[in-house]
Amino acid sequence: MMKKIINVKIILLVLIAFGFQGCNNSKMNGQNSIGEFSSTNQRIGDWKYFDKNGDLTARGKYVDGQKEGEWWYKEQTYNGSNNVNWNINSNNLFKLNLPADWEVENRKDPLVILSFNYPDSISPTGNVTLIEKDRNLSLKELAKFHISQNTLGENHRTTKVEEIQINGLNAIYSQQFMEYNGEEIFIEQYLVEAPNRNYLLSFFVRKNGINIYHKIFTEVAYSFKIE
Repeated sequence: MMKKIINVKIILLVLIAFGFQGCNNSKMNGQNSIGEFSSTNQRIGDWKYFDKNGDLTARGKYVDGQKEGEWWYKEQTYNGSNNVNWNINSNNLFKLNLPADWEVENRKDPLVILSFNYPDSISPTGNVTLIEKDRNLSLKELAKFHISQNTLGENHRTTKVEEIQINGLNAIYSQQFMEYNGEEIFIEQYLVEAPNRNYLLSFFVRKNGINIYHKIFTEVAYSFKIE
C-alpha cells in the first residue's frame, strides 16, 4: 500500500513539473496563445495565437524566444501571402527578428548598427541606432528631444507618443509624418532603454503603405532583446 502511495506521488510530481515546463496558455499583444516555455521563460517550439473568438490568427516556431522559419498568419502579410519566413538577426549587443526576404546590412557605423529594407515600390526601410543616455532627461523627454531634432524632410508632425514595454525593457513609441521629395512618409520609432545604452528602432514607409507594413514593423520591434 505504501509503495502505491509513493508511486502516485511521484507521478503527480512529474505531471506538475510537466505542466510548468510544457504546454502553457498565455497572452501576447492582446491575443490568447498556446505553446511551451523554456526553463528560462523563453518561448520555444510550436506556438499558436487566437483572437477573442477563438479563431486561429498565427502559428509558427520559436527558438529561444525568437520567431524562426515560416509563420502562417490569418491576415495577408506585406508580401501578398499569408506566410512570413523569419530570420533571427543577432550581434553582441542585441537580437531581433527580420523577414528572410528583407535586405539586411550590419553596419560598422558607430551609431547606426543595423539597417534593413524590403525592395518594393512602397520602399519600407528601417534601422537600429545607438543613443547615448542622458541623466538629465527622462526616457520620454529624450524621445521628444530626438523627435524635435529630426531635420529630414519638411512639415514634420508627431501624431502619437506613448510609454510601452518591450521584453521587460522600458520604451517610448512614437508615430510621425513628414514630406520628402513631394511624398508623405510615415515614421514609427521605438526608443528602448537598456542597462548601458539606449537603442532607437526606426521604420519608414510611404503613407500608402501604412496598412501593409504597420503590423510587420510592430512584430520586428517587439522581437528586440538585449544579448
